Amino acid sequence: MELDHRYIRKADGEEMEKHILALKAHNPDVTLEITGGISRPPMELTDGIMDLFNKARAFSLEHGLDLQHTSITGGCSDGNLTAAEGVPTLDGLGADGHGAHQLDEHIYISSLEPRARTWMKLLKRLD
Repeated sequence: MELDHRYIRKADGEEMEKHILALKAHNPDVTLEITGGISRPPMELTDGIMDLFNKARAFSLEHGLDLQHTSITGGCSDGNLTAAEGVPTLDGLGADGHGAHQLDEHIYISSLEPRARTWMKLLKRLD
């Protein structure tokens, strides 16, 4: 069995990991072997992330793109790794679309230009 457990706070994931690794079989005829551990930390919201988001949103509003913040994400982004290292990280600035990771996944071509403009402003203006 493979377990994919998502959590918002690192401490919650560590608590669940301890619980899972401590599981024991109740039947003496059953062997239970548990391996693995946390492979992706959560992308916890920090002041640095919110500051970076607010800058990106302000830049995007200049050309009519109203970026929105979401407090909960899927949890498997590479952004989780950089955020866990204390680097203010934005995630989800790629193309807008529908059906992520599904057979009907697609992007909205109309989202490409406004998002590219935001990226360019971020690259030019961030210090």
